[in-house]
Amino acid sequence: MTRRGESRTVTCALRRAALAGALVLAAGACDESGVNEPHTRDVTVTLVSPNGDEGAAVLELTGTEVLDAVMDGGEVFTFDAGASTRIVAVLAEAGTIRFTIAIGREAAPPQARVIEVAGGDDEARDSVAGYVVEFLP
Repeated sequence: MTRRGESRTVTCALRRAALAGALVLAAGACDESGVNEPHTRDVTVTLVSPNGDEGAAVLELTGTEVLDAVMDGGEVFTFDAGASTRIVAVLAEAGTIRFTIAIGREAAPPQARVIEVAGGDDEARDSVAGYVVEFLP
């Protein structure tokens, strides 16, 4: 014979397990990023800094649709602003800001404009002069 509290604990545990299973199945059904799709190609974006290691950057990319963005060692966020894509790249530890975008297989790399940069101390740089954005296939 189980006590009333034990029965509720078992029921909650079963609900959590069922929910976790459903989430795993749902995630498996979702399309990952467009990075590995046959109609796209990866382009590595690197912010070349005149100040050394950086902590974060905001870039504006124009001219080519950005289908996805991924980053190792940090997080990258995208915002489609119509004719441009704003990208916010945040490193976990200060270093070179580098991430990968997915664009159409035949598309040229986009043009880039540096909007803002924060140093490794998470303080905004006074100027974005001297920064260069490089695109490598």
